Amino acid sequence: MKRLLLPVFAFVVFLLAWSYDAKAVSDDEMVNAMLNLLPTPETIPVPSNFEVNYTYLYQRNAKATRPGEAYSAVFYGSISMPRGMYGGKVIWGETADGRNYAAYAYQYAKLYVDILIAKGWNISWWALKPSNDTEIIEQDETHWIGFDITNDYTDIPPSNYSTEMATWERGAFSIAHYCDYCGDYLFRIYVRYQLYTSLRKNYIHDAEISYEENPDSYLLTLGEMKSFGTQIVKNYMENIYNTLYPLVKQLAGEEEQQQEEQQEEQEEPKEMNITFLMEYKFDIATGKSEIVPFFEPLSYTLEYNFSVKHVATGVERYLTFFDLDLDGNISADDLFDKSLINATNDNRFKIIIHHISIPDKTWKEKLNDSSGDLLPAIAIVHCMPVLNDKGQYTTIVIEKAINCWIDVGNGWQIIEKPTEAPNGFKIKVRIIPAWEELMRHCVYRFLQESNFYNIVSDANNFDFNKIKDIPILYYRGRTAAYDPYADEIKLSQAAGDLYRKNGDFDAIFHEFAHAIKQHAYHYVDGDLLCI
Repeated sequence: MKRLLLPVFAFVVFLLAWSYDAKAVSDDEMVNAMLNLLPTPETIPVPSNFEVNYTYLYQRNAKATRPGEAYSAVFYGSISMPRGMYGGKVIWGETADGRNYAAYAYQYAKLYVDILIAKGWNISWWALKPSNDTEIIEQDETHWIGFDITNDYTDIPPSNYSTEMATWERGAFSIAHYCDYCGDYLFRIYVRYQLYTSLRKNYIHDAEISYEENPDSYLLTLGEMKSFGTQIVKNYMENIYNTLYPLVKQLAGEEEQQQEEQQEEQEEPKEMNITFLMEYKFDIATGKSEIVPFFEPLSYTLEYNFSVKHVATGVERYLTFFDLDLDGNISADDLFDKSLINATNDNRFKIIIHHISIPDKTWKEKLNDSSGDLLPAIAIVHCMPVLNDKGQYTTIVIEKAINCWIDVGNGWQIIEKPTEAPNGFKIKVRIIPAWEELMRHCVYRFLQESNFYNIVSDANNFDFNKIKDIPILYYRGRTAAYDPYADEIKLSQAAGDLYRKNGDFDAIFHEFAHAIKQHAYHYVDGDLLCI
């Protein structure tokens, strides 16, 4: 096989001479530097024996977000759909007696790059460890380079076959990973280079095929893959580090100085509360909701089951009536256990609202659920309270919130990306009675805005009150249906499968349409009861 020659890489190198007195690093400057480091398919290095026929384009992304003060910067650059260089070749051959045969070579190279620079992020979340199957080529406390074989397959036909296709397939990943702090900033680089090569050719036991060129020259050995691939990822990792580290260092120095000034000005710790609220009622006509704190006395009794859990240790504490004040508040100091953070250097917590149950038999029958749980699905808030060197909570980073709404001071929102709550936050869940009234409000509003209600009311004395109290039963039968005899809606879904983000509300609105037809147009369709 021909010897592989490592190509000369053309990398963009930035010569930076920064000092703390230099101009501030802007977000655009950091983003553009990251973007310039991300390869395009045409610049992906390939072995010299690759016959490149085409490339797959992909999108390069680089962005900056600044959710708040102490958690003030996240820079991220990546290739969103890693593709690369693809190729193949057909090599023709002929035997001495004039028989023609072909060999088929197929090859591709893919490169994936991921760069993360984030202030206040925990390194234990992002420091990637090599798998047990990875061969470590180079390693220290901050980085490692590894090689992982994904495919090594050979199929040569037995000697009792005069002619057959023989197959060779080889594939491997080369990976470089760097993860460390620069000041308060987590700096992570991940580079993965994938090589795949295969060859299929006729294998004749009774004759020799003379090819126009040697097909084996297009098939890489695993040793060549390792030598070539690990050098690729190492070069990319080092180039990214050498280019961005001075910028990160400058950024960390600037913000460290700003933090010191802010800490000197802040003499007393600020009050930071987490508030537990429940949306329990909707006005069907106006759509206005009523929100109350947990344990607020209502016309019916509720049982609350909620907790806070430290992710690293699994330590979980269940909260009770005595942990909250009358407004549903609990301070960050009381909710999050600082001793667990200090012992593990891990500040990840989950706030979990497991159940809000009602002992009422009527609701249990409606839900077809003996637990009487009025919470459609478990609500979970993934968050990280941030401590300063004085042991004071300065902010809370909410990673994401599931099946609930969060208010960090600017209104209710669904949180799906890191959001800072420097003054604490409120959690709101909506129980099933409120969900039902919201559905009825949507029907009422549609009838009002479409003018349907007024037209039918004038013509047939239709009154919305005839349908606003129609019972809704859950988890009944295989299909949803409106029962005109009992005047009730039966849904095949459990309430927990319906009332959630992206829930399928088509069935419930469809059955309300049947109810409207029954009450508004019952004199028109004599066969309605057969529907």
